[in-house]
Amino acid sequence: MQKKSPPPEKFLCQTTPSAMRNASPILRVLKDILPEKCSVLEIGSGTGQHSVIFSEGINCLKWIPSDVDASNFASITEWARTATNNTPASPRLIDASQPDWCLSANDNINVIVSINVIHISPWSVTKGILKGAQRFLPKGGFLYFYGPFIQNNLSTAAGNIAFDKSLRERNEDWGLRNINEIEKLANEHALKLDKIVEMPSNNLSVIFTKT
Repeated sequence: MQKKSPPPEKFLCQTTPSAMRNASPILRVLKDILPEKCSVLEIGSGTGQHSVIFSEGINCLKWIPSDVDASNFASITEWARTATNNTPASPRLIDASQPDWCLSANDNINVIVSINVIHISPWSVTKGILKGAQRFLPKGGFLYFYGPFIQNNLSTAAGNIAFDKSLRERNEDWGLRNINEIEKLANEHALKLDKIVEMPSNNLSVIFTKT
């Protein structure tokens, strides 16, 4: 008789309130844009809450969580063990600002998602994600960003202005990113801005397509 796996260690499943709040709105957008049987790489999985919610909700072929901090792996792994179907893959150690992403051709990535990452990381991480998307995504693949942004010729919500200020006071390399600057750099990496979707709490879903 096959030995059953032990139940998940719930005390290892870290949580963040924002991840629970934004999961449903993000899932609706992902369901709308992602192809069936997609293979998704998540950059900056953090606690791992989103990995299990989206892996099950989208019914993707493969969901690969990753993080720059290996100390998050215990939480990511335990969240994955709560899945009732379509369990996420084991987490990968990926620093998006570096060229080695611990991926192989067998991973067949056709979607990259990065949620609430680029405003709390150096600009080099944004550039690295765009470079990685050019390298690993096939033609027609998607790059998905979620978070607060700045857009030229559009007013920025007062709360986002204050948030940007507080981020830069904590770390001069952090701060809300300008979509127009991201788009300009994305075009240099065979990525075209496809759609911007307004989300709750002055956040945006920003979707690029590999050309």
